[in-house]
Amino acid sequence: MEAGESQSERGVRLQKFLREHGFGSRRKSDALVASGAVRVNGAPVTEPTRFLVPGDLVEVGAERLQVVEESVPPLHMRYHKPAGLVASHSDEFERKTIFSQLEEPL
Repeated sequence: MEAGESQSERGVRLQKFLREHGFGSRRKSDALVASGAVRVNGAPVTEPTRFLVPGDLVEVGAERLQVVEESVPPLHMRYHKPAGLVASHSDEFERKTIFSQLEEPL
């Protein structure tokens, strides 16, 4: 990032955009881009770290997604996790998670 330039001025990284739209983890998004399955504004993309700006059109296979400007800032929270709770949305061993202690919707 250049001096004086904020993250919002550069847009969002492609790998983050893909992750947030359900295409898998950051590593899966990287692999998807490397496979040539992702196009931005009609051109194939090979760099998952490419920045997207509002108005860009992202195509993954037959799915088309328009990049829009975020109107709601992300929510950041601090939470003192009591012993015995798992820091996950779900647990394969059915232990209580921190989300079972928080109010909906999260």
